[in-house]
Amino acid sequence: MTNRERQLLQLIEQNPMIKQKDLAEKLGITRSSVAVHIRNLMLKGYIKGKGYVLDDNIYVAVIGATNFDVQGFSNTDVSCGGFNFGQIKESAGGVGRHHGSLPQSWHLH
Repeated sequence: MTNRERQLLQLIEQNPMIKQKDLAEKLGITRSSVAVHIRNLMLKGYIKGKGYVLDDNIYVAVIGATNFDVQGFSNTDVSCGGFNFGQIKESAGGVGRHHGSLPQSWHLH
């Protein structure tokens, strides 16, 4: 690794989202020279790639009370200490359920 590549890599480590234009200004070289150095660092394996950083902290703030009801219904008389086969009914409740749904584009498929 050259001294210039080391300088460039240190700046990238400090700010992975830094633009090539800003790197060039900080190092006193042209943007095209920065691009060549970055390409060399990629070929040497110091930089693994580039891409877009997405916000993986998607959340919904729910204001109000919420609850989740689970009801079980046995197919036969309930026996203690054994298996009781049947069905379960689940439902969301409370005022928060009206405000806390995710936009369709956020649903995982």
